[in-house]
Order: sequence, then structure tokens, then C-alpha cells
Amino acid sequence: MNQKKLGRGFWQRWALALIVLLAASVPSPSSGRKPQFPEANLIKAHTPAGYPYLAGGISFDEKKVMEEASGPYNLRLFFARRSAVFSSPVWLMIASNDGSRVEQIAVRAPSFFIQLPPGSYTILARFARRIVVVRDIHLREGVKNSYFLRGD
Repeated sequence: MNQKKLGRGFWQRWALALIVLLAASVPSPSSGRKPQFPEANLIKAHTPAGYPYLAGGISFDEKKVMEEASGPYNLRLFFARRSAVFSSPVWLMIASNDGSRVEQIAVRAPSFFIQLPPGSYTILARFARRIVVVRDIHLREGVKNSYFLRGD
């Protein structure tokens, strides 16, 4: 019985070593290799209320593409946590300062850009263990507002 456990452990370690070896042999983005479709992991869509948004920015290539495509978006939100893993979504609620809810959406990316009409807004971002509120965001025509929200 002990021999079976040792044998199984040997094969698990061997498979793990093979995976690490294969992963190390793939060229990194900094090696000059250009990704074929860096924007493939970006989400470009409209919220249920019809506002256009762009979400993503996990890799350096995605961040660069998002920055190039940031033109029409007047509110840019960047989410940060101690761990770089974004396994659980950030629940985002955007409300106008008169109290009416504008949008509610779950974001599974560290960057979220949205185009909202000019006005005053309040943002509530619910992370796994923390709620962050940003009040009195004044959006004007032609001005981009950026906010960094930390969830730990």
C-alpha cells in the first residue's frame, strides 16, 4: 500500500516538473514576441442601461490596448488588491448624486472604463471583504476622471 502512495506521488511530481519545464520554454512578452491578438481578453460591451464600457487590463499588452482605446470613456476605474489574482468580481454600483441608480455591474478585471453622461455621480465598489465609496464624481464633457479603488 505504501508503494502505491509513493508511486503516485512520484508521477505527480514528475508531471508538475514537466509542466514547469514547458511553461518556462514559452517566450515571454518582453522577449520581443508580439501577441497576435492582445485585445482578445478585453470586454467591450454596453451595460444593461446602454452605456458603453471596456474592461480588462490584466497583461501589459491589454493595458496598452486599453490605454489606446480609452478615448471615448470619461470614467476610468482601476481596482487593486494585495494579491494580483482577480478571482472574485468587484460589484460596482454607479448612482447619480440625486439618488437614482445609473448602473450596476460585476467587473472581473483590474481596469474598467465607462462612458457616462455629464453629471455628478457616486460609486460604490464591493470587493470580497470591503466596500469602497467614492462620492461627488463630477463628469464634464471632454474630461477623463480616473480613480484607483483598493479592496483590501
